[in-house]
Amino acid sequence: VPVLVLGPRPDLLNRARPVLTEWAAAGVLARTVLVLNAQVPIPLQRHLAAQVADVLAGSVRSVIAIDYDQHLGSGGALDPGGHLLSSQFMRGLGRLAAAAVRPSLTQAKAV
Repeated sequence: VPVLVLGPRPDLLNRARPVLTEWAAAGVLARTVLVLNAQVPIPLQRHLAAQVADVLAGSVRSVIAIDYDQHLGSGGALDPGGHLLSSQFMRGLGRLAAAAVRPSLTQAKAV
């Protein structure tokens, strides 16, 4: 399953349009899990993520918003046990993993 990561900002969505157009033409976009990854800890990010998700929701397999994580934002080392990562961030990763392995509607109908 292709995964495309974007920051939840309209300007980044506009910059990604050429890639989105190419992927749509190649039939890849409909199978893609779009990850909206908050890169800064500002409350407006959720609102912007919702706007971007609304624009692309019908074009991609699923849209997953992952909240900003203070530990990752600080540049700290990854903790293999995940003890330093926020529970919100870990839930976002869980949603991403589930979306990537869940059969798409077309695959489910083919079974």
